[in-house]
Amino acid sequence: MDSRSILTSVIAELKGQNAMPKRIDLSKVGNRYWCVASDLDVDSVSVMNEDITTGFSNEKEIAVLKALSERAERKAFLNGFRNNILSCQTERSDGFAAMPQGVDTNKVRENALNEAIERYVWAYWWDHGEIAFSKVEIPADHVFIQNSEYLNDAYKELKIEKFLLIEPEISIPDKTVKILFVKMSGLGFISGGACGSKSEDQEVFLRAFDELYRHGFAYKRSLERKIEAKSFYENRLNFFASGLGNQIVVNRLSVIGKERISLPSLRIDDEVPSSFRGFKIHRCYFENQPPFVGGALERLCL
Repeated sequence: MDSRSILTSVIAELKGQNAMPKRIDLSKVGNRYWCVASDLDVDSVSVMNEDITTGFSNEKEIAVLKALSERAERKAFLNGFRNNILSCQTERSDGFAAMPQGVDTNKVRENALNEAIERYVWAYWWDHGEIAFSKVEIPADHVFIQNSEYLNDAYKELKIEKFLLIEPEISIPDKTVKILFVKMSGLGFISGGACGSKSEDQEVFLRAFDELYRHGFAYKRSLERKIEAKSFYENRLNFFASGLGNQIVVNRLSVIGKERISLPSLRIDDEVPSSFRGFKIHRCYFENQPPFVGGALERLCL
């Protein structure tokens, strides 16, 4: 099935369960669609609105499917936590993935594993200066930026002064973890990350940038509308995006070790029940998974 047919099927399932979100909004950044799904008529005023779920893609239908899938993930985690499902008894929902029912179960698990790897590697790398990593600066005139309407527009909108790509060395040879740090002109750093197969290098990069763009958009909007941070997540975003954490980032990026990250065994590797019949959900979580959005405020893990 193509993405349009899958979306039609998912929406029919949700309507049949009376479980459609109140709103599905679409916009574009360059040539890339940004979908926002919400269960509220009017969203709450916050820096990073947790009432909404989002999806980015060059294809409109996939952007909508991603936003609906993220919504299914969030509902499954919250319901699982309340109902004492073992795979959901953690503080945050790292390592979750949801995809429409028609997708191969192995693909859903792979997406969950990728998120668990990304969060584990990023947090472990930030906390351990002995880890080796590559650091590449991407200039505004780089061919990849210039040939992408999305990246070109985002570069200008965020007023990017410095763009860094970090790739920690890990023990899984066919996977790459990309961590993007952007220094905004006159401000501080925002970030985004993703993990995936090395054969899908460009798509992994774009997923990391989608996350970074959402952070930058949220911070810039909070400045314009004078929205105050409330959650720990928002306070960490503001700390680094404002410039208060600039020297911390510079110092961390100046320490390049020689060891690689060896990932432990999975503690959780389970399907998660969903209240939405149109989705499959899986959760992966490593033994001793380090906190991602946790620990001291001065960790740029977002």
